[in-house]
Amino acid sequence: MAKYYFVRKFTLTLCGERRFHLLSLATGTSFKARLDPELGSKHIFPGMTYRASITKCGRGLVITHLYPALCVEYDECRALAGFVSTQKALPQYSPPSGLASVLEQAALLEQRSVRQLLDHESRFILGKHLGDAQTAQLQFAWQEYMDFQESVSGLLVQGFDQASAEQMVICLPVNGCFLLIHPPLALPFLETNDDSVLDHPGFDQTPGLRKAWALLRHLEAQSTAGNTLVEVASVYGCVADGGGGGGLADSVIAGSDDVLEAIRECAGHGWVVATEGHVQLQSNHILQSAVRHHLTRICTPFHPVYSEREIEHAFSRLSAFTPDMFAFDMLDEVTLALNSRVLLVRYDDVKAAVEFTRQYCAVSELLTNTVPTSVTIAKARCAAYENELGHAPVPFYQITDGAHAQAIVVHQFNQLPLFEIFQLLAELENVVNLVALVDATLPANAAVDQMSRYFPTVNVCIRQQGALPIQQCLRKLSEIEARIDAEDVQRVAVICDCSELVQLLNRRYCSVPADTKVPKKGDIIRLSPRGLRRKDDALIRIVNVKANELFVYQSQTYRMIKADEFAGYSWDAGFALSPNEALGAELPPVLVFTSAQGGAGGGRSGAAFVRNLQAQGVRVIEHCVYEIEGSPRLASPGTLQRIVPLVE
Repeated sequence: MAKYYFVRKFTLTLCGERRFHLLSLATGTSFKARLDPELGSKHIFPGMTYRASITKCGRGLVITHLYPALCVEYDECRALAGFVSTQKALPQYSPPSGLASVLEQAALLEQRSVRQLLDHESRFILGKHLGDAQTAQLQFAWQEYMDFQESVSGLLVQGFDQASAEQMVICLPVNGCFLLIHPPLALPFLETNDDSVLDHPGFDQTPGLRKAWALLRHLEAQSTAGNTLVEVASVYGCVADGGGGGGLADSVIAGSDDVLEAIRECAGHGWVVATEGHVQLQSNHILQSAVRHHLTRICTPFHPVYSEREIEHAFSRLSAFTPDMFAFDMLDEVTLALNSRVLLVRYDDVKAAVEFTRQYCAVSELLTNTVPTSVTIAKARCAAYENELGHAPVPFYQITDGAHAQAIVVHQFNQLPLFEIFQLLAELENVVNLVALVDATLPANAAVDQMSRYFPTVNVCIRQQGALPIQQCLRKLSEIEARIDAEDVQRVAVICDCSELVQLLNRRYCSVPADTKVPKKGDIIRLSPRGLRRKDDALIRIVNVKANELFVYQSQTYRMIKADEFAGYSWDAGFALSPNEALGAELPPVLVFTSAQGGAGGGRSGAAFVRNLQAQGVRVIEHCVYEIEGSPRLASPGTLQRIVPLVE
């Protein structure tokens, strides 16, 4: 039999499912229940009362019938007063202390329900008890919450789930009626393979939207692969093969007319940008234009130039006091760095990068009386560079509000993806010198390749140091797996220069997000913060899994990760890592597998990469090479629009 329940709040499980905390108005009992998937079109909001049926299913409770409640306003008074007095229950409202008791007393004295008091028409009545200012703030926040619920309900009717609908209402500057006409606006809020929105009536009202959707999905897939700028001719014949409802069988882009129609439709709504035979998503265009803007801003102001005599004099003075610092002659490279707005410095030995940085920082400090700011790609790399440089570097994401010197040295700049390059450049204010150190042993980076063709670029090298000897050459995937199995797989990680082998090894030794929403016990996973980076990636081992929390081992410490915290990360398999992924996290002991042909960096790139890992404090158990037909399958550096300044 249906009873009345007040929804106090909801919490997330690890898989993203909502658990609603309900209060029975009849018995005062509190419990948690989930919504039956069959009720996906029903809305349920905290702070509201519903007539519902609850049944036991397995080890939990399920809401099987749900209807908005009527005529229970007086029964819910205490529960509703407690809800609005809870911090963050109503967005943009901070309740004063004792608000719940004030609302209950006011309801009793005025013979009104708390829900009636929250209405704007009761502003004078509630104002007598709470004060005009607090009443106005509370009633405004409550009305905003009611409007939010109405907007979300309008999207639920169109077939979206409640979580996606709430994100759309928060993020989109349009209402549900506009989405009814232009359903592709929902694309950023759906999973990569979710094409269920094609059942939306808006696609039938405007048939051209199906081709637009196919184009957007194609550009999204290309963008994920690194190709953010796509030739229009390459789109001919592409099919987005979806499994939702009506499917995408009718949205084949079979010829130039279909492509141009889809591009016009998308460009008209501001979803793509098309220029000179190329097309790209608007989001990529905005990001890449922003990078170009910041590089132009850095290069525009007046830049002082030091004479050769001044720099040579500084070198001679410093070498007299600290001869060990100048064991390698890098006068020409340091001179170019001091007299350039932006300089790229390539190296294949981290010792050469450190030697250059020490000389550049020492000479720059002598000339300007300021120590340049050294920047690393991750906090995990700071200690190794501090030991070598003698001053503490900072991870790039900790540079905020211009808290840096006028000279900046960025180590392993080419490890940063474009969004993080943007994040770094956006925080730099008054910059005289930007020196980007490029590790030649890492895979190609399209942004850095473009910058190296525009800005001056030099190579620095020193006498080669000894590398870890290669013990064996493996010729089958099974031999690689046998070598891994000889170690305690719970306490090591693998680094491999072939993306296909990385995927195969991760599927063999741990869970991957494509197969499950939640990692399982024993997995080693990589957690990456969503949005702007404010911390390193983390490699963690899953010790135990519960519905709403993970018990993990991270950095020699055991800790709990609640579902709400887990939702703030994206996760991926972390047993096998690419070189770029490995450098962004604190690493356990590692096995390194590189191609006998040398991969992307030439014949000695594997040994050089291992040498650089060891120089940064990573314990390499063994370096093995492999000769497997078809590997390494090297990823393309990708495509992008011009990100360097337009003025030559």
